[in-house]
Amino acid sequence: MVLDAWAAESGAQWKKVRFTEAEAAQTPEGVWLLKPLSYMNVSGDPVRAGLNWFKLVPEQILVVMDDVSLKLGRLRLRSGGSAGGHNGLRSIEQHLGTREYARLKCGVGSAPERMDLADHVLGRFVAEEKIILKEMIERAVKGLKMCEHQGVTAAMNEVNREV
Repeated sequence: MVLDAWAAESGAQWKKVRFTEAEAAQTPEGVWLLKPLSYMNVSGDPVRAGLNWFKLVPEQILVVMDDVSLKLGRLRLRSGGSAGGHNGLRSIEQHLGTREYARLKCGVGSAPERMDLADHVLGRFVAEEKIILKEMIERAVKGLKMCEHQGVTAAMNEVNREV
């Protein structure tokens, strides 16, 4: 949703790529957005393929992801770190051979009691949550643009503060 919002805001068009199961869009500023179409648990393969195709190194990417350990609406930007139990990050680490890549965690809150975690993460947001979600997505896009222009460290001070 965050990448879709950035692409829409910048007028970038998503196109299926030849090199992996993903879609890519390029902003007018030249930033490539890559949206894997694979299952989250195997997202490392398309990320690695994207790095190879665009001739980038892990330190040049920023992964946007959901995080159930953060309350809905909370953002956390980091320049590196562990997978922390997130299977998508674990897959990316395995394919890149490093933890040294930036990541923006977008809080979706924990699953309600007796609800399967996958059902929670893949489920729909209720009306009240959609308001918080919209604000979080706007802040996330602003944070990504800040990373582009000022770097991850500078953006962390803005993105990681409570709202």
